[in-house]
Amino acid sequence: KKATNKKKFFSKPRSPFKFKKLFFLCLAFIWLILTPFVALAFSAASLYLGALAAQKTNFGASDALFTLSRSTAYFSSGFFGTASNIPGLKSVSQTAYNASDLLYKISRLGKRGLDALEISENLLQNVVLGKSYDLKAETNKLFLLSDALYKESLFAYGQYKNLKPLFAGFVPDNLDVQNNLKYLYALRETSRSLGETLGSDSTKTYLVLLQNNMELRATGGFIGS
Repeated sequence: KKATNKKKFFSKPRSPFKFKKLFFLCLAFIWLILTPFVALAFSAASLYLGALAAQKTNFGASDALFTLSRSTAYFSSGFFGTASNIPGLKSVSQTAYNASDLLYKISRLGKRGLDALEISENLLQNVVLGKSYDLKAETNKLFLLSDALYKESLFAYGQYKNLKPLFAGFVPDNLDVQNNLKYLYALRETSRSLGETLGSDSTKTYLVLLQNNMELRATGGFIGS
């Protein structure tokens, strides 16, 4: 006689642990997708607040906000740059990457602008108070910063024109970027010869004459008055 083994199959109840694991995996996936967008929005908000702080001459807070904006934009651009290679996510990820990259560049421009302002203020203070300082080194530093500001602003403006609809409502309508670029160009050219003008190579002597609208005399006013 052959022994027959009868196996009975019973349906086992599903473990609640598996449901929890699946739930947390889904939650982690959603968080992974949303985090770069949150970082992008946070970068834009930090940049905006940094610009407001700079307008109110609160340069310490402005510097910290620009640094924060640059860091979060760098994080989000890294994620979106990787996601843009995934089929189905390329279009959205590429647009978000371009926005993150632009925010990174603008926040870096804000930081450079604050550095240039600090050098200018220190230079003016040293000149007025007659302190000893390396005039050539300071003016060269200012020129390099203003040159980087002008060139990087040109690149950022070109990128901004392609993404302008994306930033509609966030950028003031009266913002004249091209006019600001002219000021940056003037700053660069002025700082280029500033050291020589202030006497970095040799002593300079300037005669400063003042006049008002009653002393024009068609040739520069009346010096004796």
